[in-house]
Amino acid sequence: MSFNLTVWRANNHVTAAEAERLNAEWCSRPISELKPSAEMTEFVRDVAADFRAGQIAENDEPWAVEPDIGDGYVLMAIPSSVKDRVEPIVRRLAAERGLACFDPQNSVVYNPIDRQLAATQLELYGNEIVLDFDQQVLASAIRNLSDSKWYAILRRGAEEYIQVGLGPQAGVRSGHYAIEYRAGSPEEHFRTVVSDVVEVVRTFAEYLDGNDAFPTCHSWKRVHF
Repeated sequence: MSFNLTVWRANNHVTAAEAERLNAEWCSRPISELKPSAEMTEFVRDVAADFRAGQIAENDEPWAVEPDIGDGYVLMAIPSSVKDRVEPIVRRLAAERGLACFDPQNSVVYNPIDRQLAATQLELYGNEIVLDFDQQVLASAIRNLSDSKWYAILRRGAEEYIQVGLGPQAGVRSGHYAIEYRAGSPEEHFRTVVSDVVEVVRTFAEYLDGNDAFPTCHSWKRVHF
């Protein structure tokens, strides 16, 4: 058994559906048609070098088969026995180089963080805008939500944000939280309800960090406008 990851140079934010389409397209290409790019060849070499630098068993290898390197992308099959060691290396190097990474087993995309876009702003009750903040300030703002100060919005852009509302004013029971996120358009707007503020803090922290795996931690329903 192997664990697969796909990495490529993306020009825009990539949805899971788009990543599925690209991955299927690249997987169907004959090896004879591949034209390895220098960037992806270097990426594969550096993943292997990092893996071997921390190698435990002498015969461990990072690849189940040699990666398929194309023009601007690479398909990697990782032995299940070393998945927990190779995947973090792939994701770290991809993030450092501004590359998208896709986990087809779980249909999760790890988008590269656009630092200008992700210079996020925090909008609080009463239209208070906070530009200079960190995880601690964010967590405090969420924990201090109340009946009179009942919402917070973390924005990456006009159509990319996550927001939380507390209690009846957010359309949920007292003491419950409605979390919504929008991934670029009204068609990509989702909502979930939780009762534990710790879950809200964790979800917002992952969003702030640019970890696009956060939606897998909740059961989301699309909001129809």
